[in-house]
Amino acid sequence: MDQNPDAIRRDIEQTQARMGDTVEALAYKTDVPARARDAINDRVDAIKGRASDIVSTASDAVGAAGDAIGDAAAGAKEKVASAVAAMPSPSQAVQTIGTIASNNPLGLAIGSIAAGFLIGLCLPVSDIERDRVGRIGERMTEQAKSAAADAVEQGKAAVTQAIGDALSGTAQNQA
Repeated sequence: MDQNPDAIRRDIEQTQARMGDTVEALAYKTDVPARARDAINDRVDAIKGRASDIVSTASDAVGAAGDAIGDAAAGAKEKVASAVAAMPSPSQAVQTIGTIASNNPLGLAIGSIAAGFLIGLCLPVSDIERDRVGRIGERMTEQAKSAAADAVEQGKAAVTQAIGDALSGTAQNQA
């Protein structure tokens, strides 16, 4: 007991403070509802933080997507404007078609007939056509198919002969 009474009082106060902290910790550990509330509050705070992060990330992504869409729209607008500017006017298109027709009237006639034929094939057959044309139409179709097949065979033969003649002419020139 050689110690000073003031030093002893300080030691007692420090011990009481530590004991108070210990008692509070023990009380908290035995207070299950309070601990459960604190755990739930911690979880809620963590979930709120994650949700906030997700909302922030989504907001950034939406902003970036909006910027990208805006840029794409501006680029598309420029491309459309340049394409429209490059297109000939209707009068120029008609003049071009007129020039082509005057330079190649036979090609225009054949193309017109072919286009009409294809359009006719695409249109459905009516009952009146079936009644009036009937068997004649079927016979004409068969004859057209046969004539087309013959034309293809004759074309093949002509091409084969032309190739043979060209090859034999080349062989004679080399000899």
